[in-house]
Amino acid sequence: MSAGCMGASSDGNEDKISQFEDKYGAQKVELYHFHTNNQCYSCVLLGELANETVHTFYQDSLDSGKLVFDHINIDDENNSQVVNKYEAAGSSLIIGVYGKNGEFYKENLAGALYRINSPNSFADYMKTILSPLLGGSI
Repeated sequence: MSAGCMGASSDGNEDKISQFEDKYGAQKVELYHFHTNNQCYSCVLLGELANETVHTFYQDSLDSGKLVFDHINIDDENNSQVVNKYEAAGSSLIIGVYGKNGEFYKENLAGALYRINSPNSFADYMKTILSPLLGGSI
């Protein structure tokens, strides 16, 4: 399942992520914008909006290391470990959540792609996912 040039899926991620967080807690959150060497406009915009959202609303979590955000080129062999871990196959925004006992859950946030035409809607969507995991309010 991928968002972007490789296709997209419906929402519902918030519930799955919330269930993981309720069961295992969220000790660390990784959010990666995966992309290829050649990005279309929508793929570039997905990464820009994700970057803007995390740096605007979650700078403290980034600074503390509880939240990690990066742009990962899947065509770069140096990124193969994280690409394989997240099973990234194209342009996508994928979240990984680590539980208190080392549990790991990943989810493709395909719903973000449907909101790239509205930065406010995009930010609101991301906040519904990230804020509960990072101890903030929506």
